[in-house]
Amino acid sequence: MIIGLVEVLSPDFISGWALDTSNPDRKLKIRASISGDVIASAECETERLDVGKHYEVEGGNFGFLLSGLPAGCDLDGVMVEAGWRNQW
Repeated sequence: MIIGLVEVLSPDFISGWALDTSNPDRKLKIRASISGDVIASAECETERLDVGKHYEVEGGNFGFLLSGLPAGCDLDGVMVEAGWRNQW
């Protein structure tokens, strides 16, 4: 099961964490979209030892940072999704 949290949603970037509890070693890909159009994507590659400790899993590269958002995009309609590298 994939779980996660968007911790910061700003006009400049979106950040948070995501974890596949059934396979914690799997590097997840994050994408943000508005009305079905992808506006940013990245892989979880930021160390988040706090998340690993809380969910009692080894490793810790569960954090993500989506930057380079389009200027003036309406963040009220943004959807953030997590999946596997080849899922999309």
